[in-house]
Amino acid sequence: MKKILLICAMLLSISSYAQLANWTPVPGGTNFPTNNSGQIHGFCRISQLKFHASDTNKYYAVTGEGGLFFSNDQGANWIVAPGTDVLTNNCASICIDYTNDQHLLLGTGDANYYSNSSAGLRKSNDGGTTFTATSLTNCLVIEIIQNSTNSLEYIAATNKGIYKSTDGGNNWTASTATNIPFTDMKVNTATNSQIVYASTEEDVPRFYRSTNFGTSWTQITSGVIASTANIQSGSRIGVTPANPNIVYLSVVGGGGIILKSTDSGLTFTTQKAEGSPYITFYDDDVTEGGQGNYNHCITVDLVDPSKLWLQSHCTWYSTNSGATWTLLTHWWEKCHTDMHQIQQAPFNRNNLYSMNDGGVWISNDGGNNWIPRSNGLYAYEIGNKCGIGSQVDKDFISIGTQDNGRVIANANGWFTTGGGDDYAKRQCDYNGNIYFDGIERQLNHTGAMVEYGLPTTNWNAFGFNRTNVNLGFVGVTNVYRTTDLTAGTPTWTQISTFNQTIVDIHSSIADPNRLYVLVSNGDVYVSSNALAASPTFVLRTPPGSASSLGSVAAIANNADIVFVSENNAVYRSADAGATWTNVTYNLPNVNHRRILAEQFGGTEELVFIATNNAVYYKKAGAVNWTNYSTSLPSRKSPTEFSMYDDGTNQSRIRYATFGRAIWESAFDNLRPFSANIVVGDSVMDCDNSSVLYTQACVGANNTPITYSWSFSGGTPATSTAASVNVTYPSTGTYNVTLTATDALNNTSTKTIAVFVQVNTQLALPLTEGFVSAAFPPMGWSQVNVANVSELWERNAVVGSQGSTQSMQYRNFDHYNGNRDEMRSSTYNFTGISSATLNFDVAFRRYSGANSDSLAVLVSTNCGISFTTVYYKGGNTLSTVPGDYTPDGFVPTPSQWRTETVDLSPYIGNQNVMISFQNRGHFGQNIYIDNINLTGVIAPPGPNFGAAPSAVCTGENVTVTDASTGMITSWNWDFGPGATPATATSAGPHTISYSTAGTKTITLTVNGGGTISHTVTVNATPATPTISADGPTTFCSGDSVTLTSSAATGNTWSNGETTPSITLLAAGTYTVNTSNGTCVSAPSIGTTVVITPNPAVTFAAIANLCLDGGAFALTQGTPAGGIYSGNGVSGGQFSPAMAGTGVTTLTYLFTDGNGCSGTASIDVEVDDCAGIKEKELSFVSIYPNPSDGIFTVDVGQLIIENVTIYDSKGRVVREIEGSKSAALKINISEMANGSYTVKVITANALQNIVPIVLKR
Repeated sequence: MKKILLICAMLLSISSYAQLANWTPVPGGTNFPTNNSGQIHGFCRISQLKFHASDTNKYYAVTGEGGLFFSNDQGANWIVAPGTDVLTNNCASICIDYTNDQHLLLGTGDANYYSNSSAGLRKSNDGGTTFTATSLTNCLVIEIIQNSTNSLEYIAATNKGIYKSTDGGNNWTASTATNIPFTDMKVNTATNSQIVYASTEEDVPRFYRSTNFGTSWTQITSGVIASTANIQSGSRIGVTPANPNIVYLSVVGGGGIILKSTDSGLTFTTQKAEGSPYITFYDDDVTEGGQGNYNHCITVDLVDPSKLWLQSHCTWYSTNSGATWTLLTHWWEKCHTDMHQIQQAPFNRNNLYSMNDGGVWISNDGGNNWIPRSNGLYAYEIGNKCGIGSQVDKDFISIGTQDNGRVIANANGWFTTGGGDDYAKRQCDYNGNIYFDGIERQLNHTGAMVEYGLPTTNWNAFGFNRTNVNLGFVGVTNVYRTTDLTAGTPTWTQISTFNQTIVDIHSSIADPNRLYVLVSNGDVYVSSNALAASPTFVLRTPPGSASSLGSVAAIANNADIVFVSENNAVYRSADAGATWTNVTYNLPNVNHRRILAEQFGGTEELVFIATNNAVYYKKAGAVNWTNYSTSLPSRKSPTEFSMYDDGTNQSRIRYATFGRAIWESAFDNLRPFSANIVVGDSVMDCDNSSVLYTQACVGANNTPITYSWSFSGGTPATSTAASVNVTYPSTGTYNVTLTATDALNNTSTKTIAVFVQVNTQLALPLTEGFVSAAFPPMGWSQVNVANVSELWERNAVVGSQGSTQSMQYRNFDHYNGNRDEMRSSTYNFTGISSATLNFDVAFRRYSGANSDSLAVLVSTNCGISFTTVYYKGGNTLSTVPGDYTPDGFVPTPSQWRTETVDLSPYIGNQNVMISFQNRGHFGQNIYIDNINLTGVIAPPGPNFGAAPSAVCTGENVTVTDASTGMITSWNWDFGPGATPATATSAGPHTISYSTAGTKTITLTVNGGGTISHTVTVNATPATPTISADGPTTFCSGDSVTLTSSAATGNTWSNGETTPSITLLAAGTYTVNTSNGTCVSAPSIGTTVVITPNPAVTFAAIANLCLDGGAFALTQGTPAGGIYSGNGVSGGQFSPAMAGTGVTTLTYLFTDGNGCSGTASIDVEVDDCAGIKEKELSFVSIYPNPSDGIFTVDVGQLIIENVTIYDSKGRVVREIEGSKSAALKINISEMANGSYTVKVITANALQNIVPIVLKR
């Protein structure tokens, strides 16, 4: 029973895991995009930036649509505040409590568009992880300020007046009329000032002043003026700590009015009147205009109150309080336009920040030059139907954004390819092409924008088919079909006549003849013969309407099962629309963006729907939808929902938003377990020596845990790794099989056939005239450095030398400085004596300002690095004199020139690659034709090197071929005594010689040419032997002498160079000998072993009396040794024999190895005449020997003094006045050995008693 429960628990755990999505940013990441457009690029719209009160690294950025972001490194990187990812309101302002940065007040609404979000002010007590409502609601909160003298007091400027809170931001009370639309608020910069200024968003702005931190307000009218022409609403305030009395009021209308107060805002004077310079317009031109209150900001230098910066569309700078202005940046360059805030960092006035529609930007040179500081501000505002992923490249994304143009992403990041607002809807086919609003498509994701024969001026929906990439349907009010979608200009045929607004088209994967067309009234037109000459449609009517949003998707393996989403409802039909079932179930009651069905499988009817702030999925038979939104920011509804599905674990669904960019999630955990394989680059060449195979298994039953691969014809032939690199001997089709087993022991096998192209270095010559329609030509490759639509392309009309084909680059619309390349295959430059590149070029310069260039580059390392071998530009490149400004220069036959480039410096390299690099500057077309790369075969010239040129017998010589010309055979003779003696390959070869002498090495190539070199081989001395003058194992202190058999030239392993060495240390010793040129091999080693002498001790003996009797000596250890010295006989010591005085006794011990050790002590013998007169007759010490704690007992007497001596007679302890007959003494801290205890009683009797400490 326990086993059953365990299995059930495991299955439940796996099932729960399988429900989870994993939404992340797309592979392009969250860093700021690379700019490949013609104007400054951007990331997201920033409404406000605030700085932490004490942490100079921490910043707060408020995005209008994306929420609140934090930076901990001065804006270099940003992360979102989790609490705003669940808020659906726009965000406008932020205030950070200077006493507790976990306490945040967030103002909602859109400060730039000046729109009311109805949420008012939100509060966080956990640093932005969560936000809760306050009493201030239903208003746009422009600014929030905390009182520097009372941290509980806040004021908030809104579109409905100014409010004040005295309880930390929980409750708010209006302190002005609630019909005043404020647009800015600043506090006076004096320390702890309670003066606050506010201005309004009106055609005639009002200025207000408070002296009690917002409790009451007074309108100031003295000197406050408005524009009389070019009227626009809005105003901003500028203050500076350099002078708290100075206040600036910037009025948007009239092209910009600057007012200045020098009395803390009581009166103003005009510094700049309306009119030129038009500092709030796109340019200093009355006809340019501006965007009013949407984008306007001013700041005052922190140190110099006369220096001002102002931004609306451009950056303006004044050094005289706004009287005159200097233009620093245009709207299209250096800093993103539509600026909302400009401010110096309070801790570093050299850091000037601009918050604009492109993100956060910084200038370190006073506003002249700017760089983005926006990595992580992942808040692209993607328009409806403007954010999709490729159907054939998992990593490719195309989005159209507000303010930041057209942007693409791949695994290397984001790239801006066009500026401004890009609301062009788009859709991808299964050929890598993108179809945009209008009549153009972009080839191969980033290629040329071309027309494709669309029979209408625009489209509402496309239907493409994974199983038939040439099949396409397009609709506006009727459906058109093409069966040659991959052609340059497909042929389109109208196949319907129902004349209704088409919302969506779906071409069935299971049956390309089945076509579903959803129209705006909710009807579905169904064709079962969509490929016929004249298809017929049947009207099917689900119960709903698609007037707002609608989509249709059929199951991949059953053309009859189809789902439609119509506004807020979802319907399913199992009979091609004849009947419908409402399957909306538990979905929220909102309009659903799009429904998608998986494009592989289908047995489980896995469908996804993107709805308001969430994604759900459903499988066959389910009566509810499962939320699949883990980690998906829920603050924004989807603007598009798309799928990349290759049937593997690389499949993704993608969710685009207006304000939180685009996100993706894998969904392989929702599919039945099956083995799948992802194949890497299957072209093997000099920079890709193998094919990478990676498991791509899918399945709800957890990740596969074992893999078994089989590679037919490859090396290795088998593997158990998750990813394997396999090499192949030649071009061909090879089978690859993967068997995978999951955590529940389910097994699945997948076999695929892979075409592998094995490229070797090509032999010269190379001839390319672009005659074939295939482009790039076989073996050539494009390098699209900028990821833009302009590329090298084939021209089928114009050519040189009577040809009508060439290669061209159209620079008229090419962005400045981009360098796209056309690269050849690699060619073998060995065996040639010269190499030459010839090509024909035609070009005419557009102008001096727009002058293009052409470079030819050479690589010898598979394209890793290049060297420029040809460069011409402008008039030097021109083949026709004079400039030509019309779009598209077309050369005549006489307007070509042949260029010649000597490539002889690259002779000898096996991998030579040629690259033609266009360097465009909005100029004219460059044409290339008749590319010829030739080489002259060099005559065979035998040559080689041998190193080293002098060796000893037995040492190696390396012989390396250095022959020139085309060598087909090598015959080597290495001379007498060589191993090996001969060889027949190029080598290099390693040889050695057994005999001395001058050796001649001979090489003969191609059966004819011969060359010889000599090598000197010197004799190696014989290996010496070692002899010893005695045993090599001996006791410590003894020695042995080792002698070499060689009389001279010796070098011992210990560094000695004498014939003999005397050793006192253990070790293994060798010796070699030298004859001055060669050194012998080391001798056999002689090992010297030294046996240590035993450790011997002799315990001390207390002072003795002369008349004391003889006693046995037992103090020596180890036992069994011999005692000697004056007074010693037969192992006993007699004080009388020794006589008075100090006598030295010695103990000698010899161990079983014959090694000896000795120890000695001094013994003092006294005649004891004075002591005996007062000798203490009874004294007892116990225990003895002792561990250090013992008792001295004198019977009925009283102990007066105890003195303890060590073996050398030194006093180590003295105890006086115990006044007792028995005294316990502790000397356990002392070392083991013999000690003497002298005891004196109160009546002056004394005695000396020995004691031994032994533990």
